[in-house]
Amino acid sequence: MQNVKGIKNFIEIQDMLGKTIVKRNLEADRTEIPMSKFSSGNYIVKVITENKVYDRKVFVK
Repeated sequence: MQNVKGIKNFIEIQDMLGKTIVKRNLEADRTEIPMSKFSSGNYIVKVITENKVYDRKVFVK
């Protein structure tokens, strides 16, 4: 994803209580965030762009 009209795209990972664990600007077509050190449980991964918000629930063992 690229920046659109000066608005930065970013990724955010939240726990199920809504606390932001990671928030990072997306500056490349591919961004990796290792989750192996996260505590076991469910998380919400959001990708926010100028036009849309994509979200997925993920489980970390």
